[in-house]
Amino acid sequence: MATKVFILILLTLFAFLATPASLAQSDENNSMLLITFSEPMSKDGIFNIDNYEVIANRNEQVRIYKVGMVEGGTAVVLYIENKYEWEVFKIYVSNLKDLAGNLINDERNFAACR
Repeated sequence: MATKVFILILLTLFAFLATPASLAQSDENNSMLLITFSEPMSKDGIFNIDNYEVIANRNEQVRIYKVGMVEGGTAVVLYIENKYEWEVFKIYVSNLKDLAGNLINDERNFAACR
């Protein structure tokens, strides 16, 4: 039986901050989303944007341009598009493991914010 770690994803910051110009056409249309995990994560798959999903206002897919890892491995920064009419976000994370190799738990792989 495989043990799955309970990785609590905490949405700790959502701010309308400019991202580097190389990431998109216009800086004012981009934001950074900081996701904090309950323990350090493996780098295996952490930078793959396909392992993250951001949904706005219940059903609008948010484009993710890039993923960055915070020193220490307990958080990632998602560089996402920004539309000012978006008010509610839900973030899903999949296929990631902690440093011990335990897969993120499917029952605790999401966070939401307003």
